[in-house]
Amino acid sequence: MLRYLQGTVETVEGPLVVLDVQGWGFELQVSRAARSRALVGESLRLFTALQVSESGVALFGFLRESERSLFQRLTSVKGVGGKVAMALLGTLEEETLVRSILSGDLATLSSAPGVGRKTAERLCFELRERLGSYAAGEPGIPANFPGALVLEALESLGFSRSEAVAALRRTAEFSPPPATDEELLQAALKTLRK
Repeated sequence: MLRYLQGTVETVEGPLVVLDVQGWGFELQVSRAARSRALVGESLRLFTALQVSESGVALFGFLRESERSLFQRLTSVKGVGGKVAMALLGTLEEETLVRSILSGDLATLSSAPGVGRKTAERLCFELRERLGSYAAGEPGIPANFPGALVLEALESLGFSRSEAVAALRRTAEFSPPPATDEELLQAALKTLRK
């Protein structure tokens, strides 16, 4: 229903962000990555997930499409609602969370508020196979990779993680290769337009 929202950050209060979208104030519970980018007065684009439950309606916001996808996989596990999924995404980086589930790292998963050992075990048991394809299909790029900022910029422009990664790989074939993040972004956008 709501794939993403783009607007100006009005307030940031812990895990909640109010985004002004042409006069409409949307309150979103956001992931750790989205919270780190939410600066009052600045423009921000958040991918969204809307959940309707007995306790009401909740809107969740994510910096990247891949986070949104991970949220949906987390909430597919019995007993894991939006609140628990966001506790995980609010405490752990996306790659750390996926790696913890794949390796069965119950201690790391249990470090999120509201996530006990049984929930952590259920997450590992039910998602291990499904996240194996997630991790393989959308390879992560380490934070120290020169194009990590460009990857995030491409995702914030609406490109999927796999499209952005493929574009960055194609820029390596350029002669001469892009030297700065700006040049790398321009080269990646050029390959994505083709």
